[in-house]
Amino acid sequence: AKIVEIGMQRGTLGISSLVRLLIFFRSHSYDVVNAWMYHSCIVSVFAKLLCKGDNTIIWHIRQCIYNLSYENKRTRLIIQLLTKVQRIPTAITFNSSLSRKQHQAIGFTNLNTAVIYNGKDVPALGSLVCPAALKAIKKTYPKHRLIGTVGRYDKMKDYSNFLAGAEILIKEIPNLKFVMVGKGLVCENKELLHEIKARNLSEAVILMGRQSFIDAWIYSFDVFVSSSK
Repeated sequence: AKIVEIGMQRGTLGISSLVRLLIFFRSHSYDVVNAWMYHSCIVSVFAKLLCKGDNTIIWHIRQCIYNLSYENKRTRLIIQLLTKVQRIPTAITFNSSLSRKQHQAIGFTNLNTAVIYNGKDVPALGSLVCPAALKAIKKTYPKHRLIGTVGRYDKMKDYSNFLAGAEILIKEIPNLKFVMVGKGLVCENKELLHEIKARNLSEAVILMGRQSFIDAWIYSFDVFVSSSK
């Protein structure tokens, strides 16, 4: 596979970036265009219109959507636009039957949809690179069990649920550490820190923020938890 960088800045789509993107699509042809999540899906519409030849467009929507208010204004607008152009992709995949049902409730149809559940190939543990920060945790707490979660700080991740479970478990099993890895899961996050303190989990929770080598983190946890809604 070939990776091509077109110089777009994360989170922005200026006129110059849009022009580069359109020129890129116009000068290339593809058999299949895979679009991952809403922003990529809307960009794939341009690919369908501009790429040479007849290409297959597949939208991959990999989350539930309990309430549109959980998304920011830009994402809500994009989701609404996608419902208007949903006949363009050849297929739309969801990561659960619930996700498909919830998206149908906000305007998506059942046309050409499929459910493909989340999965992970399990590599040989010996081949994983163990980050220094992970080594430090294991060295500092050699007799503790690590219960971990990975993901950005977001309402959809429902970290209140994760911390509520931690509050129950720590009373029964003291030698536990709850490791939280992901963007925004840092001590500078006052909202998160307040909840941790309110649940008397300051000594039990380890906030690691964004990390590399996520596979190594996940496979090093004694228990990996997904608290997402």
